[in-house]
Amino acid sequence: MKKNYFLLIMLLLLVSSSLFAQDSEKEEKKSSFKFGVDFINSNVFMGRTDTIAAPIIAPSVTYIFAFGLFITAAADYIPNRPKNRLDDGNIGIGYNYEITDNLAGSLSLTKMFYASTSTQIASSVSSEFNANIDYTNDYLTPGIAIDFAKGKTGKKNDVFINPSLSHDFIIAGLFGETDYLSISPMASLNAGTQNFYDSYFGKVNKLKHPEITQEFSAYRRGLTKFRLLDYELSAPVDYSVKPFLISFNPTLAIPENKLPMSITKGQANKSSLFYFDLGLSLKF
Repeated sequence: MKKNYFLLIMLLLLVSSSLFAQDSEKEEKKSSFKFGVDFINSNVFMGRTDTIAAPIIAPSVTYIFAFGLFITAAADYIPNRPKNRLDDGNIGIGYNYEITDNLAGSLSLTKMFYASTSTQIASSVSSEFNANIDYTNDYLTPGIAIDFAKGKTGKKNDVFINPSLSHDFIIAGLFGETDYLSISPMASLNAGTQNFYDSYFGKVNKLKHPEITQEFSAYRRGLTKFRLLDYELSAPVDYSVKPFLISFNPTLAIPENKLPMSITKGQANKSSLFYFDLGLSLKF
């Protein structure tokens, strides 16, 4: 099964690479720096979350080359912890590409650095490869993303697929000649394996009682199977007035194929999870 995952990713890479070689007229682009900071009210990963909502402050910096290559770095700071507030960081490299005026996407590889004390849902992931593509049009924009998450030493890997439908509403010159407001309602789903969730339960030592351990063992094998993880409804809002960009992304996640409440407890077993990301960035 793992070989099939690798073949799928390699096929996507080969197709994308062949498309890059096609000649097409492009607007002249410039290299740019982007500095930003985001406030995330709760960490949710593939429709899974901890029993305690932990707000995160995430500063980041990205350099984007004119031809599409980008380099990025970010960190997660958890302000309500008494200690070990710097929870994790990551560095990544990627490439934004345009095949036609309507067809575009990106490839990226990210290396994660989680603190040994981190209890984030995805803290067993050591690196992640992402490939995505969107077809923009006047009606609905379909898109699909594929992620391969490599587990830390001794941990299993995961593969995720994220198809989506969205539409952009853009208002130019809202308060001035150069600003704009965009709202992009989106419906998507996440499907994949849940080895990261298995590692999460082991790391935070949730299974202290023998009867819970026995119950979890009955469900553990199912976490290795490829399944629907959640549905998501979001409405990203961006307001740009150069060189600043203010963003707000509220998301409602509806988890599927959940573990029983006797294992997960509290928030992690709710029928729906609401969270948001509020960001401010400077690009020049």
